[in-house]
Amino acid sequence: MSVQKLLPFGTPQAVRDETRRLMDEMGRDGGFIIAPSHDMGGDIPLDNMVAFIETVRDGDM
Repeated sequence: MSVQKLLPFGTPQAVRDETRRLMDEMGRDGGFIIAPSHDMGGDIPLDNMVAFIETVRDGDM
């Protein structure tokens, strides 16, 4: 999950969509740790952080 492009500049829906895509593609057989690519800086809107966290929490991996 890009902390340079998607998280600071994307919409909450785009964050949800990319999070689901990563979970679907990479999480099928286990062993996938979903996380931002780096520390989440202050330039990331709170709505995008919440969208990421809620999607992971509610996801089916």
